[in-house]
Amino acid sequence: MKREADSGLPSELDNLYKLLPDEFTAGNAAAVCRSLGINERRFETAMRKKDFSALFKRTGQGRYLKL
Repeated sequence: MKREADSGLPSELDNLYKLLPDEFTAGNAAAVCRSLGINERRFETAMRKKDFSALFKRTGQGRYLKL
């Protein structure tokens, strides 16, 4: 059973969310994923699966903003 944080997200996604800056690129997200020891495409997968869709806004190609 996967442990979930207070946000309702799995712990790895909660940690990723906390470490991402307010404005970032997909490359920045991949680097944070690598530093956490998770798949570097985990951010993109979470966006596609709607895990992060309410938490981030896409501002351009490969650019994101925390809401």
